[in-house]
Amino acid sequence: MSKTIVLWNSEASQAERYQPLMASLRKSPNVDVRLSGDRDSVPQLVAEAAGAGYERVVAAGGDGTVHAAVNAMLDNNFDVPLGILPLGTANDICSTLGIPADPEQAAQLLHSGRDRRIDLAHFATAGHSHYFCNVATGGNADRVQEAIDEEMKQRMGAWCYLRGAISVLADLQGYDVTLRFDHGEAWQQNVWNILVCNGRYAGGLEVAAEASPDDGLLEVIVVLSGSPLELASMAADFFLGNYLENERVLHTRTGKVVIHSAGPMRFSVDGEAVDVKEVTFTVRPQALTVRVPSE
Repeated sequence: MSKTIVLWNSEASQAERYQPLMASLRKSPNVDVRLSGDRDSVPQLVAEAAGAGYERVVAAGGDGTVHAAVNAMLDNNFDVPLGILPLGTANDICSTLGIPADPEQAAQLLHSGRDRRIDLAHFATAGHSHYFCNVATGGNADRVQEAIDEEMKQRMGAWCYLRGAISVLADLQGYDVTLRFDHGEAWQQNVWNILVCNGRYAGGLEVAAEASPDDGLLEVIVVLSGSPLELASMAADFFLGNYLENERVLHTRTGKVVIHSAGPMRFSVDGEAVDVKEVTFTVRPQALTVRVPSE
């Protein structure tokens, strides 16, 4: 195996369960397992790996660990393949890329998989700028996150996000927003939620079936505000697999979108919360190499 650093998030929801996998990786030639503890320690570990000539980075954790590793790799111009061992709750980017949900099976890809170049989305607002692999959600998504605790994550897995959505359905905030796209179109709407998608999954659920992480485009989905009954109908369409056809949902594909909100609006960007009034999303095509199944 190439000289590899494994960033093992010991606080990830499945980290304790897969301690034997970590022990096995420690015994592998040319593999250095480093405990990251949380995403804040990842940038320094990646910078050290770049300076030491490592040839592969493996993010062992959830989507937050992947997010931190990817941004640290770009910050250090460290263009090496990224492996992912899904130890988190939803592991959304793995679902998009077809990486097995079982970390032990995912670890086999380090030997048997192939390298795939994918796009990254870029999020930029005043004083804040970073890349993300998967999905940014703006609006009421943070309230869903707040309704979920660690016990729910352990007990329900990805379905805890649905449970969180149901708990806030009757008390949703609308946001007056303007979205401007690179193809010249503009939308002015009162919205419940906005999704900007490079990948297809958020919270373990498929939210953007048409999104592809290597086509140079973002899928933008807007859920318009409405009554609880209307939003419940939209949720039913979601589980029937056709919510994009609902009259309260707008969607388009674009290389760039600028979103302006009349008041502060919180975005969750691969799990990282940021409050904004104006934000620009763009695509950086073919920016990252990821280890995926060979099929």
